[in-house]
Amino acid sequence: MDSYFSTIAEAAATLTGLIFVGLSLNLQRILSIKHLPARALSSLMLMTNILIVSSFCLIKEQPSFWLGTEVLVCGLIIWISGIRMDIRMYPEMIKLYKNHFYRNLVFTQLAVLPYLVAGVFLLTSDPNGFTG
Repeated sequence: MDSYFSTIAEAAATLTGLIFVGLSLNLQRILSIKHLPARALSSLMLMTNILIVSSFCLIKEQPSFWLGTEVLVCGLIIWISGIRMDIRMYPEMIKLYKNHFYRNLVFTQLAVLPYLVAGVFLLTSDPNGFTG
């Protein structure tokens, strides 16, 4: 299982770096549209969350309670941050982009939901898993 989470961490680090480079190359365009900096930050946060959670999963002999706590806290931080950004973004949204806003809102919530569910399952389940 370590090689799986190691691969996930490597892929997340690589993709986070690519997003960062893409943002750097298009910084002027991103800053020229009011809601895009928040969207860019949201993308970076989601990829960084994958990196952090997979790194937590690589810790040897970690009790499932602590892993669940770490995963749940990371998920809550990303979820609350995303909600706050979306709430701030909504009044400034141009009517033309409202449908995109709603779609992004739904997909952001769906992207964070597995972390919240996994954290709760790890906190409340048998340490041997569901097959125990």
